Amino acid sequence: MGGKALLVVVVGFMIVSAYTVSTLRSSSERAGTNASLSAAKENSKRLALSGAKMTLARINQDTSWTGNLNRSPSLSDGGSFTASMQRITGSNMSILRSISTYPVQGTAALHDTVDLLLQKNTRNSFSILAWMSNTEDNVTWITGDTLWGKMHTNGKLKVSGSPCFTGFVSSTAGFLQLPGIGTNLGRYLAGYNPAADSIVLPTSLSELTAAASSGGKNYGSTIWVNLNPNSSSDGNGVAEIRTSATGPIVETVSLNAPFNGVIRSSGVIRVKGTLDGRLTITSAQDIYVDDNIVYERDPRSTSSNDVLGLVAEDDIIVTDNTVNRSNCTIHASIFARDGSFKAENYNSRPVSGQLQILGSIVQNIRGPVGTFQPWTTTLKSGFSKRYAYDQRLADESFRPPFYPGFISSRLTIVDIRYGNIQANTATKKNKLGL
Repeated sequence: MGGKALLVVVVGFMIVSAYTVSTLRSSSERAGTNASLSAAKENSKRLALSGAKMTLARINQDTSWTGNLNRSPSLSDGGSFTASMQRITGSNMSILRSISTYPVQGTAALHDTVDLLLQKNTRNSFSILAWMSNTEDNVTWITGDTLWGKMHTNGKLKVSGSPCFTGFVSSTAGFLQLPGIGTNLGRYLAGYNPAADSIVLPTSLSELTAAASSGGKNYGSTIWVNLNPNSSSDGNGVAEIRTSATGPIVETVSLNAPFNGVIRSSGVIRVKGTLDGRLTITSAQDIYVDDNIVYERDPRSTSSNDVLGLVAEDDIIVTDNTVNRSNCTIHASIFARDGSFKAENYNSRPVSGQLQILGSIVQNIRGPVGTFQPWTTTLKSGFSKRYAYDQRLADESFRPPFYPGFISSRLTIVDIRYGNIQANTATKKNKLGL
């Protein structure tokens, strides 16, 4: 369906609770406080809420829909509601209004309203996803793999054995075998959707390129970046830049203002170290992870504002070297726009332990990090995966500097008003964050 999209709303408990605590008074309160009138007022409110909820359900099926809903639920006393969805000209906002009509014997009918202000097509950071791929290629999730956080692929998911997915899993092209069928014994703790809408990767990294040239650092050849936190004090980290693996430091970049947080090279970038600060490292080619990359303050155990983006036009590669053959830890949001996140020599390097990620991973083509015996799912080479989502990234305002984003067709409730037509009263609940 052309307008089908994700509708981010909570229309049950939160709306009903907000309405219940509102200070509305029906215009017919002067008729008395007897039990029948009190019941009528509650029914009028519930009708208005029902209209809002039914209209939201309709929009959830097709976010391009506008129009009216008129319903008379199965009430013996003839109550009804009229709900409408109208776009606001010249903006990405729409208004959903639900008006109840509830007859009361001997007095005017009660009318209550619920108005929802909805915003469509919002920009999201790719870091809100723990895992995303444009295509899964011929790579399989196997027993021993664990992914924490939300996962999406535009391709077809391949699962063999019992990997564990703690967050919601969505796929545009479905599964090679649906969960519970054949070799797909995966555990989907938050559920799954095999027919989700696709998420489009950007066509370039132009925003990062511009940022590197205006307030950041832009280099024209292969560079080696060592992240140095300096002392244990917070906020004094640097990035040490070399033009060879063992050569002298050619520049020490303080990760504080006026530096805007972007280091770029038109060549390959090789990275390792401990980060104290906010930084995005971006390459017009590949990025190699030569050793562990960790935050000075691990956000899982203490307060931390350290955040790193690794953004490559092509591949992001875990180097095949001695230090990376006994586990490798990467704290970063990883983004391979036209390439993959993968392990170098994944099918010939020795079994290398665990690849431990704290952050998020987005790639065009899912890259392999190891191989396994198909009949036992035992690792033959490379890494098993331990991919943990950095929960701070769920807040879209917290992301690496200039990290890529996407436009979604999501509808978000940004304002709710409750009112009574006759009394012309309204209670406003601002920015509920639904």
